[in-house]
Amino acid sequence: MLVQQMQQVLPVLQRAEQDFIQRQQNDGVTLRIGVAAYNCYHWLADFMAVLRQQAPELKSN
Repeated sequence: MLVQQMQQVLPVLQRAEQDFIQRQQNDGVTLRIGVAAYNCYHWLADFMAVLRQQAPELKSN
């Protein structure tokens, strides 16, 4: 049970560490988007297009 909990917690801690390092290196911001269901993504393409126009330096993975 403890191993399962750690397998859930470690990725969250690693992401937090990466965010911390990134913020120390530059003024970049991380935007994470979560949705409850697959069919909720219909707005994402338009949103990303507007975001890229307003922030051409934006990197996305």
